[in-house]
Amino acid sequence: MANEEDDVELAEENILYDLTVQAEWPQESEIFTRGARDKGHVSLLGRLTSVTQRSIWTFLRTLGIPIISASPCSLPQNLLKLVNSQINWHIAIASECTYIAILQDQCVEIRSKRDNFENVVGRGVVSRDPYPQWRQVTWSPDNTMVACSRSNGTVDVFDIVGTQLFTISGEAQEDMTKPLDLSRAVAGLLFTDLKLEAPWSAELLVVNYHGRLKSYLVDRDKGFQTRHHFLFNHQYPLGISSIVYYEPAKILLVGGLGMQTEIALSRSMEEGVTAWRILSDYPYYKMVTDYEQDLKQAQQKRTLMKRLKSVNGIFNRRPHVQDGVFKLCISPDDKLVVGLHYSGKLTIWRLPSLKLYHCWGLEEQPNFDEISPEFTDNPQRGKTLKDLVPCKNLVDVNWWDSKSLILSRCTGAVTVSSTKTLKNLLGTSPEWFEPSSRVTGVHHDGFLGLEVEYMERFQPPRKRPKIINRTYRLVCLKSTTPEELYTRKIDHEEYGEALELAKAYGLDTDRVYQRQWKKSDVSIASIQDYLSKIKKRSWVFHECIERIPYNIDAMRELLEFGLKGTDLQALLAIEKGEDGGR
Repeated sequence: MANEEDDVELAEENILYDLTVQAEWPQESEIFTRGARDKGHVSLLGRLTSVTQRSIWTFLRTLGIPIISASPCSLPQNLLKLVNSQINWHIAIASECTYIAILQDQCVEIRSKRDNFENVVGRGVVSRDPYPQWRQVTWSPDNTMVACSRSNGTVDVFDIVGTQLFTISGEAQEDMTKPLDLSRAVAGLLFTDLKLEAPWSAELLVVNYHGRLKSYLVDRDKGFQTRHHFLFNHQYPLGISSIVYYEPAKILLVGGLGMQTEIALSRSMEEGVTAWRILSDYPYYKMVTDYEQDLKQAQQKRTLMKRLKSVNGIFNRRPHVQDGVFKLCISPDDKLVVGLHYSGKLTIWRLPSLKLYHCWGLEEQPNFDEISPEFTDNPQRGKTLKDLVPCKNLVDVNWWDSKSLILSRCTGAVTVSSTKTLKNLLGTSPEWFEPSSRVTGVHHDGFLGLEVEYMERFQPPRKRPKIINRTYRLVCLKSTTPEELYTRKIDHEEYGEALELAKAYGLDTDRVYQRQWKKSDVSIASIQDYLSKIKKRSWVFHECIERIPYNIDAMRELLEFGLKGTDLQALLAIEKGEDGGR
């Protein structure tokens, strides 16, 4: 037992880190407006017709009636709220973090690790999207292609210099007077490691929110070819919201709305997580179950009336039924998968068994309701808190290592947390990013964060519309050694933090005072504040001889200090090399 506690303590040692800004993109000013973007050009009748149609399809799918074609569905309100709370831009890293792709409003920008992501190596043009949060971006395994989806389900594929290779059209919306059906947007965009014959180089899976999967064979030169399609909507009548490829077992992990306890075959299905084995022929995918689950499924044999009762939970909006998985992410060692839920719950599952490893509800998570001092201490920014922070849920997750998670909240709080206790390994408080920041996995001892800062002002005219200035920012949080961080703090003239670091890790404080002394004029104050605190007497003796003050008072102070500080005892210590410091 003692050994286990020691292992936990060792795994939960705090991480020393440094935060740097890699790039910034100031945006043009825009007028701030509230409300849905489609209300201005879609009639009330169109909206009602669209909602009714999706509800009918959802009802039929929930009954278990086989539907052989893709059909729209009513997405859960909690999912809509969470996706819409994300920032407009997206980020994806290539394997080994050799490149990153940043999907912006009207372009996808590609940067290289070679110059620390400072310069753009490629830029591809994309059309402005009315629902930018409902897009996806991902890299091919060989880092030669970047796939970007639009909110209507269309996918554009580019090479690393930004040349558009081909476009895969999404589902066409028949009636343009109706609002865009967001269940057609892409929930999962992923390349697999399927071994293919020439001329195809990769398989691309495009999965939308209402549960339609399409497989494409793709190649930079040959374009694309449809391979097959599949529907998850019998298992997920309200659609899916996340899908990841688990390479070791060649299975797809799917996240969506959870099931009622009496219907679910396992705890993972109850929470909304299922595994699907990839088959070489029709039906191409089969849900992975064990013997006990198969037996339970056979015993259920639900009648139509029982199915109707299960539907009742959906349309009554019972809270425990309405929770589901918003995002899935597999650990670097392929042994765990973490899930973010609509309710703010965090679950971790073992792979490939999908047995529950840990689970925390929103209110069980440490400091879940903490707000940045920038909002609480700044009345001007505090006014925008409700607009920028609609909830305190987790909005993004990734892995620091196999035992630690990178967690990002709508509030802007970013932590690196232990998978056992959720203890924040960055210290006593989170690192404060801007609200709803996106985070990548760790490469080269650090991860990248994509954030957007909102600054508001008012126009001079009488109605005084609110003007929003946005600045997107690429930030790197990287683990470091005390010595490296100490040097950077001194170079950046952050002397107070450097001294705290020196005291915490037993580093030489002389370096701070020497730098401050060198950068200041010789005066009584600088002698008392800096020179007097330097332990290395030989260095002090040299400075007393070399530097000449500009006024008589400072000259007298320096002379007296030099005589007192370099007495016989100090000179003997200097000769023996025992005068301290360096």
